Amino acid sequence: MSVARQHRRRFRSVAQRLRHDANGAYAVEFAFAGSLFIVVSLVLCQYAMVYMARESLTLALDQAVRTLLTGVFQQSNAGSTNQTQILQNLKAVVCGPTPTFRNYLFRCSDIVLDVRVASSFSASSGNASPVDGSTGTWAAGFGTTYSCPGPKSIAVVRAAVKYPLFARGLSFGLSAFTDGSALLQSAAVFRIEPYQSGSGSAC
Repeated sequence: MSVARQHRRRFRSVAQRLRHDANGAYAVEFAFAGSLFIVVSLVLCQYAMVYMARESLTLALDQAVRTLLTGVFQQSNAGSTNQTQILQNLKAVVCGPTPTFRNYLFRCSDIVLDVRVASSFSASSGNASPVDGSTGTWAAGFGTTYSCPGPKSIAVVRAAVKYPLFARGLSFGLSAFTDGSALLQSAAVFRIEPYQSGSGSAC
């Protein structure tokens, strides 16, 4: 028998054994299925965290809205024209005096607030995005404006948070900033009640 024929017979024999050998097949299948399961789990967990953080931001903003709606916040800051300090005071109202569940979802110091007065409810919908789409950073002017809402005026209050993602490669549209962080935002548009404004009021 020639050497070439012997090699062919050996090759066919090895190929047949490999074809019928199932050892390691389950490990390969688990590697594919397990990897897909891990990816799906990370995506779902990340979306769940972003959703809960957004809901928490909305609930936090409601606290500030109530004080603005009734004029309590405006009266407590009467006479002050420092917009930065007033926004810091409003952020303190949003965060609350004691730690809550939202403190574990995002840092209260990361909240950016913007308060403006609209001429009508239809005009209040024309506010630009908090993020500059061309640079992937905060839009110019956002978070530095506080237009004191006087009695019966229409207030537009927006809150935003730069929220870091733990799996940025699996953001699937969540990323809004250049570093891969997501944007959490909440807004409220309402008419201020006819509260009593003093002579020293900034409104």
